Amino acid sequence: MNLDVMEHWRYFGRPSPASLPFGWSDSGVRVTGAVPEPSGLGRLVRWVNSGSVPGWDPVDWLLEGVRKGLDAAGESLSGKQAQYGRARLLVGLPLFGTGAGGFDAVRGEVLAGILRECAEAARRHEYDVVIACWRRSDYVALQHQRRKSDAASSVLQDSLMREAWRLGELAGKGNLVLFLGAGISQPAGLPSWTGLIRELAKAANDKDMVAGLEEIHVLDAASLLKEDLGPRFHEILRRILSQTLHPLGHALLASLRAPEAITTNFDTLYEQACRAPFPDAPRTLPWDRAEPGKPWLLKMHGDIDHERLVLARENYLFFDAYWRPLASMVQAAMMTRHLLFAGFSLTDENFIRLGRDVGLLLKRMGRDDVLGTVLSLHEDPLRAKLWRPHLQFIPMGPRNADMAPAARVLDIFLDVVAMNATSGEESYLLDPRYRALVDDADSRVFSKLIELGEAVNAEHGRG
Repeated sequence: MNLDVMEHWRYFGRPSPASLPFGWSDSGVRVTGAVPEPSGLGRLVRWVNSGSVPGWDPVDWLLEGVRKGLDAAGESLSGKQAQYGRARLLVGLPLFGTGAGGFDAVRGEVLAGILRECAEAARRHEYDVVIACWRRSDYVALQHQRRKSDAASSVLQDSLMREAWRLGELAGKGNLVLFLGAGISQPAGLPSWTGLIRELAKAANDKDMVAGLEEIHVLDAASLLKEDLGPRFHEILRRILSQTLHPLGHALLASLRAPEAITTNFDTLYEQACRAPFPDAPRTLPWDRAEPGKPWLLKMHGDIDHERLVLARENYLFFDAYWRPLASMVQAAMMTRHLLFAGFSLTDENFIRLGRDVGLLLKRMGRDDVLGTVLSLHEDPLRAKLWRPHLQFIPMGPRNADMAPAARVLDIFLDVVAMNATSGEESYLLDPRYRALVDDADSRVFSKLIELGEAVNAEHGRG
């Protein structure tokens, strides 16, 4: 009611009293009109009156505001098209009322209610909903509630659900290494490899050369463009690949909190996505030094903030001379952990060579270990056969399926992986605010654990 917005949401601005709709009150109009948010990307923001004090207004009052906000979002989006090829429009919201909103003491009841309202609104308006959690405990508690309700079982096939459980278990144990390719960044509006060549070519002056670039290999095209553009090459590349807002896929992957990640991408979207879920931001190799017990991200081909990149043909030819220690780390990850490939087409010549070396070694040892899982939008039987038995392919749709629905299934799949990865995290059970999420059969254990925690805290306080 008094327009308080917590600091981490002020990126989206803050409504002024003059902008409030007529009838704004706790019992009247509780949702503002839609206004563009500051990024200039065409997204709309609505503010919801959700602040109260328990005892004055029940949780149902809060959930009514959430429902009105989600319905207003549906009205705003009616007839609009999703950006960057998404199959459905995307609506995001915070955990209303659980911070300064006044419902913190009954957070468990609030979480269950918000999940219910989001699921019903998604069915009514046929959009997808994302709940943004600022605290890890809230995130884990939400995932616990979703597992109880069998979330996503009606969207994913049984085979995909089984794979999501398997990968989630690996992630939960810290045995998963992420390997990210250009495809995972395209939902943010960034180009594919061939698209990047086209974007660079637009800045070239030689029209005859530009017209023929698509007839040669992308590495050779990059070499010609690098020579043609000279010092402008890196500046233009950085402008094309700079993006301040990461897409949903990066957020889902970052929420797995994989201790190790590898990418051939030059962009910084994964680093941005890691700021919320990681207590300490992953170290970026090779520019940062890895530290024991700290997560790291290996940028195998360089970074837009550093001019030495692996992009043109000559960079690939001299990869071993400049980057061989990084290649060794990639092979070590293949030998010791399970790799999860997302947005990676397995056409990168450096990775093919490294992967083949590991495969030949295992063959000499008489081993047929599965080293990783490749998430693909479509069935690719020949590539799967080529990498058998060391890589397992999981397609999101049949070979000729439309890309947008398959990409949506991939987001849902990663969401289920993330949900399952938290199955071993139960620290929120020591918080009395989550009592509503505890099964009746466990309520006595829950109470005893709280008593034990309070006793330990009191003992430490006396010490």
